[in-house]
Amino acid sequence: EFPFADGSPIAELANFYRECMQARSASSGDSWASVAPPVDRASVAAQLRMCEEAVPEFDSLVAALYGEGDPDDR
Repeated sequence: EFPFADGSPIAELANFYRECMQARSASSGDSWASVAPPVDRASVAAQLRMCEEAVPEFDSLVAALYGEGDPDDR
């Protein structure tokens, strides 16, 4: 069986690879800028603040799941 013959798993993989490479070359870096929604910096800052405030709670959850001891002792 030839590696790139019709019906071969290798042929399917080669076609997939070729399609991916064509899609990559067809797109440019600027095309994503027109698709992406505008960034609301205040919203991003609020989300970041909320995540940073949740770190101690997350750490205590991990400690409870890991065991009450110091993780460095293990």
